[in-house]
Amino acid sequence: HLHQLPIIKQILEQNGITITIPKNLGRAFHHGQILGCEYTGPKLIEHDIDAYVSIANQFHTMGLALSTNKPVILVDPVHETITELKGLKEQTMKKRYSLLEQARHAHSFGIIISTKSGQINNALAENLHHKILSHQKEAVIIIMNEIKPDQLLNFNVDAYVSTACPRVAIEDQPRYNKPILTVKELLAV
Repeated sequence: HLHQLPIIKQILEQNGITITIPKNLGRAFHHGQILGCEYTGPKLIEHDIDAYVSIANQFHTMGLALSTNKPVILVDPVHETITELKGLKEQTMKKRYSLLEQARHAHSFGIIISTKSGQINNALAENLHHKILSHQKEAVIIIMNEIKPDQLLNFNVDAYVSTACPRVAIEDQPRYNKPILTVKELLAV
């Protein structure tokens, strides 16, 4: 919906609202673009704004909400809805805290590497492997293209960490019978 940015900007400015469109940084190709795991541009303007308005879907906008402390408003042109994500963010955070507590008691971890383009991170997986072992825990590195629940059933571990897209751990968690953490969550555990 990048083509709609100028229209939305004009409407909001005509109503006295100052608009700042973030630069295209990180993996974003266009000014104002957010991806499922890329919020470098928006985070750099966080101290200069009161709220974010995202013209997107819930997936991308929720990632922005989770990565900032500012209100995030989702304008979804497909479903023709406008939603403030504070409540959904709070629900998601409560679920994540519960999973973190479960993972705190884990004795073994599966470190997942995805072979999908742009998500391969062998060095990070090796680093996490060493960190886990240094805390007298067990760890195994698991390599797969697409992370699916049925592919993880045969691993005898207490929790997983995804070195691929961090959103797998958040959105897909209900599909799994064990906690799947983001890298930052594992480091917190």
